[in-house]
Amino acid sequence: MKNIESWVPTNIIPTDTGWAPNKAYIAPWSTYITDLECAAYLEVLKGHVHGDLLDLGAGTLPYYGVYRDFVTSVTASDWQNSHHETGHIDVISDLNEGIPFKSDAFDTVLLADVLEHTHEPQNVFNESSRVLRRGGKLLLFVPFMYGIHEEPFDYYRYTSHELERLSQEAGLRVIDIKPFGGGPDVIIDTAQKLIGDREMMQEVFANIFAAVNRSGVLNGLRQKHANKIPLGYTLVSEKI
Repeated sequence: MKNIESWVPTNIIPTDTGWAPNKAYIAPWSTYITDLECAAYLEVLKGHVHGDLLDLGAGTLPYYGVYRDFVTSVTASDWQNSHHETGHIDVISDLNEGIPFKSDAFDTVLLADVLEHTHEPQNVFNESSRVLRRGGKLLLFVPFMYGIHEEPFDYYRYTSHELERLSQEAGLRVIDIKPFGGGPDVIIDTAQKLIGDREMMQEVFANIFAAVNRSGVLNGLRQKHANKIPLGYTLVSEKI
């Protein structure tokens, strides 16, 4: 990872109790989904990152602060069309064309909100498997019921079944696939995005749904619909 000494948190920031979304950095219409993403992503990162880590589509390396104490080394890669600042990127490359590292080089490959922006997903899985050592893990986060973003480089949404198939075709054993967010969360996230940058309405919106969440009203509906109408998925696969 280049310029490691100048890295600063972006999407998430440290707090007294761990890590939380950075509301000063995140767009006001994405704060709701980011709360749910953060909890899901942290669980995977803390439970599975290890050894030499390759962060693909890394951008500002938003999760570096979380995983740095669990790994031996960090290598960051992104492509020339990245919408993010790339001062910490070691290698500029297009994942659709392959991963420019030798085989069996890493213990962890991280793809955080990247796969939907590639148009050759099976090749990305195959190449991730190739660069992993035996027993190494691919950690992947993707949206599902989520709007088009980072245009024009937004191509697919993946079900859990397709994530499993892509893994198996690449010689990876699925350890865990989990949805995050359910039906009501999709409605709330969509409503927040429709409000857009209307600051006063976003504040009212945030207060209302913070109160609803505290009441526990959404928990049952969220669990009921998570498998059919999730906001996204986390995937952990292992090279066998």
